[in-house]
Amino acid sequence: MVTPVKKVPIHLQSAQCRLLIKNGKVVNEDGIEQVDVYIEDARIKQMGNHLIIPGGTRVIDAAGKFILPGGVDANVHFQKPFAGVTESVDNFYRGTRAALIGGTTTIIDCVIPDDSEESLIDAFNKWKGWAEDKVCCDYALRVALPGGELTESKKQEMETLTGEEFGVNTFHLAMSGKAKMSDLDLIEAFQHCRTIGALAQVHPESGELIAREERSLLARGITGPEGFAMAHSELAEEEATMRATTLANQVGCPIYVGPVMSLLAAEIIQRKKRRGQVLFAETTPGALASTGEDYWNQCWRHAAGFVCAPPIRRGQHEALLQFACQGENDGFDCIASDHCTFNGKQKAFGKDDFTKIPTGVNGAESRMSVLWEKAVHSGKMDPTLFVALTSSIPAKLFNLYPSKGRIEVGADADVLIWDPESTYVISAKDHQLKVDFNILEGMICHGKADTVISQGRVSVDDGQIRVMQGAGRFLPLPPFAKHVYDKVTAKEEADNHFPTGVARTETDMAIMNGGDIPPPTPPKQDQAEPAPSQQQTTFDLRSHPDVPDFDSSARSSPQRSSVRVRAPPGGKSCGGFWKMGDSQFVLIQGGTVVNANESIRADVLVEDGIIRKVGENLSAPEGARVINAEGKMVMPGGIDTHTHCQMPFMGTQAVDDFYIGTKAALAGGTTMIIDFIIPQKGEKLADAYKKWKTWAEEKVCCDYSFHMAITHWDESVRKDMRLMSTEEYGINSFKMFMAYKDVFMLQDHEMLEVFKTCREIGAIGQVHAENGDVIEENQKRLLAMGITGPEGHPLSRPEEVEAEAVLRACVISNQVKCPLYVVHVMSKSAAEIIMTKRKEGAVIFGEPIAASLACNGTHYWHKCWRHAAAYVLSPPLREDEGTPDYLMDLLAQGHLQCTGTDNCTFNSSQKARGINDFTKIPNGVNGLEDRMSVIWEKGVWSGKMSPERFVDVTSTTAARIFNIYPQKGVIAPGSDADILVWDPDRTRTISAETHHHAVDFNIFEGMTVHGVAEVVLTNGKVVVENGEVNVTQGGKSSIFF
Repeated sequence: MVTPVKKVPIHLQSAQCRLLIKNGKVVNEDGIEQVDVYIEDARIKQMGNHLIIPGGTRVIDAAGKFILPGGVDANVHFQKPFAGVTESVDNFYRGTRAALIGGTTTIIDCVIPDDSEESLIDAFNKWKGWAEDKVCCDYALRVALPGGELTESKKQEMETLTGEEFGVNTFHLAMSGKAKMSDLDLIEAFQHCRTIGALAQVHPESGELIAREERSLLARGITGPEGFAMAHSELAEEEATMRATTLANQVGCPIYVGPVMSLLAAEIIQRKKRRGQVLFAETTPGALASTGEDYWNQCWRHAAGFVCAPPIRRGQHEALLQFACQGENDGFDCIASDHCTFNGKQKAFGKDDFTKIPTGVNGAESRMSVLWEKAVHSGKMDPTLFVALTSSIPAKLFNLYPSKGRIEVGADADVLIWDPESTYVISAKDHQLKVDFNILEGMICHGKADTVISQGRVSVDDGQIRVMQGAGRFLPLPPFAKHVYDKVTAKEEADNHFPTGVARTETDMAIMNGGDIPPPTPPKQDQAEPAPSQQQTTFDLRSHPDVPDFDSSARSSPQRSSVRVRAPPGGKSCGGFWKMGDSQFVLIQGGTVVNANESIRADVLVEDGIIRKVGENLSAPEGARVINAEGKMVMPGGIDTHTHCQMPFMGTQAVDDFYIGTKAALAGGTTMIIDFIIPQKGEKLADAYKKWKTWAEEKVCCDYSFHMAITHWDESVRKDMRLMSTEEYGINSFKMFMAYKDVFMLQDHEMLEVFKTCREIGAIGQVHAENGDVIEENQKRLLAMGITGPEGHPLSRPEEVEAEAVLRACVISNQVKCPLYVVHVMSKSAAEIIMTKRKEGAVIFGEPIAASLACNGTHYWHKCWRHAAAYVLSPPLREDEGTPDYLMDLLAQGHLQCTGTDNCTFNSSQKARGINDFTKIPNGVNGLEDRMSVIWEKGVWSGKMSPERFVDVTSTTAARIFNIYPQKGVIAPGSDADILVWDPDRTRTISAETHHHAVDFNIFEGMTVHGVAEVVLTNGKVVVENGEVNVTQGGKSSIFF
C-alpha cells in the first residue's frame, strides 16, 4: 500500500468523498467482470452487486462502459530545463491537468541534476519543490545519474534516496548526451542498483555514433530536422539496446529500456526476454501512431515539432504496435508518453543546427486514447492487456501495485469510467496542454475517459476538468519491487548465477607439482629465439559477389584498383620430392575437379608451379610426373584465414613456430596461411611487420600472408595503415580487439577511426568480438568467489558478451561503410547477428573455426585440470552442445562464409601459468592440421554441405575476400598449383601422438574423420604423399628420387 506523505488540501476536504459506480464492467489485467464499485475516503471499499451503501452517496451510471484503474504514465518530463536557456512549457500543473483529462491519474517524472557537481539529493529536493504546489494528481520521481565516474559519494546518495525519506527506486542512466556514461560506469551503476534493490532505466542511443553522424551531416549542409532523424539512426538505438541489456544481464541487474522506437531494438528486447533476462521496455503513443515521415516535411516548424529522442521511425508504427499487442512476456511492458514539450519559438533555437532543437513531444493527454484506438478499437488487443500496459504493469514495476493499477477492495480510488465508443479529434486547439503543437493532430480516437476519479474525487466529469494545483500527493517508491525482484531471484536460481568451481583432487591437479605432464615437445628444426611477450609490455572487394556496390572512389589512392596480395611475402616455395626425376610438369589424371561452382571429370596439367590446362584426356608432356587420381577429388589447396604461429602471448610464446605450423598445415591439406602481426602498444606497424616477417621468412613451408592488428590509436597509426596497404607490404586487412583490456583492446571511438581508414584505403576491418569491460568485471567477481580453474574462463566470457560485441562492431563499421570480417565466431547468438545483418544488406563476413565447428564447452568442467585448460581460447567454446552443429548448418547454408583455426598452441607446462588463476592461462588451441578433415567430416560426410561448398568455405571465399583470387582458391588455368588430391572415403583418427604440431595436446583427440589429403602440391611441387610430409624450412628445396 502507498502511504501519502502529504495531507489532502483543506480546499478539497469538504468535497464529496463517497461514490458508487453502477452497471459497468470492471476491467483488470486478469479479467473482466460486471460488478458495482463503492468508493469512500479515497479507497475502494466494496465491490459486488446489490451493495449496501450510506446515504448521500453520489451514484454514477456506467452502463455500456468500462471501469478501469487510472492510468500510470511511467515516463514524463514536466518543467524540464533544456540547455540552460529554456524549459519545457508544460509544467507540473499543466502537465498533470492534461494527464488527468486523458485518463492518467499517476505520473512518474525524472529528476535530472544540472551536472556531475550537483548533489542527487539537492536535485531531488529541487524537482520535488517544483512539483509540490502544482501537481493535480499523484506523482513519483525517478533520478537520473550524471555522466562521468560513479563516485562513492554518488553511490551513497543513491542508497539514501531509496530510503523511506525520499522513496526513489529507479535510476536513469544515459548512453548519449552530456550525461553519457562509459561502459565501466554503466556496469558499476548496474551493480549498485542491484545491490540497493533499484530498477535501472536506460535511454537506448549510442552517443558516439550519434555525435559522429551529427558532425558528418552538418558538414554536408544538412541542418534541418531531418538531420536529427538521420543522426539518431535506428542502428544507434539497436547497438545501445544490445549493449545496455548485455551489461545489465552480466551483473544480474533488472533493466528498464525506454523509450523503444525501432523494430531492431524491439527485436533485441524480445530475444533477450525469451532467453530469460529480467528486462522491461516501454514505447510511446507517437511511435505507435506516427509514420516517421514528418521530419522531411517542407514546413520547418512542423518537422521540428516531431523531434524527440530516439526519433519516431519511418514506417515502423504498425510493427511496433504488434510488439505492444504481444504483452509483457514477448513485447512491451508499458506505453508511456515521454512527454516533454517545447513551443515553436523554443524549437527554433535549432533553426540553423538540428543538434540545438529541444527534444521532446506531447503524449500525456492522449496516451490512453491513442492506444485504445490503434490496438483495442482495431481488434488487435483486448481491454485487459490495455489495462496492463497503461496501468497495472507500470504500477508493478515501480512498486505501487496493487494500490495503483488495479480495481479491487483496498486499492486507491483512482478510477476511470471509459466510454469505448466515444470519439474525439486530437488537436492543439483543444488540448489542455500549453504547447502550441500536437504530433497527433487530426487523429480521430475511439475511446475516452468520460469520468476520471483521482484520490476518490471526481476530477473529470463529462469532459469537464475539476482540479486545483497542489491536490496531488507524492508517492514514495519502495525498493525491491516484488514484480521485478521475484524475477531476478528466479533467474538467479535457474541460471545458478552464483556458480561454484570444479572440485579437483590433488591427483586432478597433478600439474601443480609437475605431475605427469611432459615438457614442451622440441621441434625437429631450430626454432627462433622467443619473442618478447605482449603481456610484459604495459583487396579489391569489387570482385566479391557479396559486395556488388563497393565504392572504390572513396579511396585516397585512386591510381590503385586494389590492395592486392599479388605475391604473398615469405618463402613462396617449399621443399618437395619427386619419384620420376626433377620435372617441371605434373599431370593429375582421372580425378574429379571440385571448385566452388561446379565439379567436373577432368585432368589437371601443372607447369612451373602454375596450372596450365584443365580438361579431359590431357596428354602428359615428356618427363612429367603423373599422379593417378582415379576415384579421388582434385581441389584447390586450403587457405587458413586465421593463425598465430610463434605468437608471443601472456608471458610465453606459441610452440608451433612458422616451420612447425606450416608443416602441420600442409599435412592436413592447407597450402596457405594468413597469420596475424600483433604490434605491442606504441610499436610502429612497419617495425612489427619486419619482426614478424623475419620470424616467418626462413621457416615457412607454404605460401603465407599477414593481417595486421591495431592495438592502439593515434594519427600516426592512420599513416602507418596507409603504408601497410602499399605493394611493398601487401596488407589489406586490419584487426581490432574488443577484449584483452589494457593489452590489445580498442575503445569504440578508436575502432571507428580504424574502420574509417580501412574504408579509405580499400581494406577490410576485422574484429575479435567480446566486451572487454564486462569480461574484466566478471573475472574479478569469479576470482573473488574462489573460482580459479579453467571453468572460470567461459563463465567470465558468456555467449551474450560475444553477441553484444558483434552487433556493436556491425553498427560501428556500417557508419563508415567499411566491410567487416568477424573472426572466430563461437556462438549461436553471434552467428545469428551476422546472418541478420547480412540479410539487411551489411557487408559482413563470419568466420567459424575448426574448434567451434567440432567441439563444445563441456570440456572446461573436466576433472582433469590439464584437459580443461587445453581448451581455453577466446571467445571460449560454448557449453551448449548443439552449437557446433548449428554453426555448421549456417556455414553450409551460406550464412557464415569461410573457416580458419585460430591455431595458437601452448603446451601443458605453459598453460599451467594459470594453475591458480584462470585469467593467466595462455589462450589458444590447435587446428591447422585437422581443419580440412574436421570440416569434411562434420559438413560433407554428415550430409550438411556439398563438396563444392566445402571448397568454397575452406579456400575460395577466403581467396576472394583477401583478394588473391583466382591466384588461389580455384583449379583453373593460370592459378597457382596449390592442389589437393582428396580421398573422400579414407579415414584417420586424430591424436596428439601422431599429429605434426609441437603441442602436447589435441582438442580433437580420438575423433575419427573421413576425408584425407592423399597428395598435396604447393606451387606445383608434391610435398605430401602416402602419409609422408617432405618439406624443408624456407625456400630451400630438398629433392627425393
